[in-house]
Amino acid sequence: MDGEERRACDKILSEREQRQQHPIGDFVLDFYCTQIRLAIDIDGPVHAERGRYDEGRDAQLGDPGIRVWRIPDNEAARRMPETMCVLWDEAKRRSGTAG
Repeated sequence: MDGEERRACDKILSEREQRQQHPIGDFVLDFYCTQIRLAIDIDGPVHAERGRYDEGRDAQLGDPGIRVWRIPDNEAARRMPETMCVLWDEAKRRSGTAG
């Protein structure tokens, strides 16, 4: 992600209310952007053993239109530029922002 894309990503996300450790129903989301209904979960090693639970949780959150985007913690740290690029694309898509 180049500097211009990064600034656009920051703008898209900064114009929207973001919450950390946001509760929805029985779940707590790592990060949640309310206006575009995008949840970001940074998954540690425990999630390798919780696949079915996570799938059910994501399906329940998807019913009201929340998109859950899961990032393995080691992937997020090791490949931050690529991770931010994917996040930026998803935020643009959900907000209807062209470009």
